[in-house]
Amino acid sequence: GDVSSGDAVFLRAHTGKYLDVEGWQVRARWNDQGAWQRLTVQKEGGSGKVCSGDLVFFRAHTGNYLAVDGSAVVASWAETGWWQRFAIEQRV
Repeated sequence: GDVSSGDAVFLRAHTGKYLDVEGWQVRARWNDQGAWQRLTVQKEGGSGKVCSGDLVFFRAHTGNYLAVDGSAVVASWAETGWWQRFAIEQRV
């Protein structure tokens, strides 16, 4: 179904396991869809349905947002900025 800003989502890694957040660390360790795996998607600058081309943020249960730091994904900051933006792309 459709995903809207504010919805809970679960991101699955290439390993088949879901991303989880413990402290600031983001890993993909389990097949569970629990609190540690639940991420809230937020559209940058708006609400409504998330579509291909949108920029979004993912907030973890810790209140921090996912970001890419070098080659690692972390959840270190409670604010949003360009370094925490992810682009939604439709698979072709």
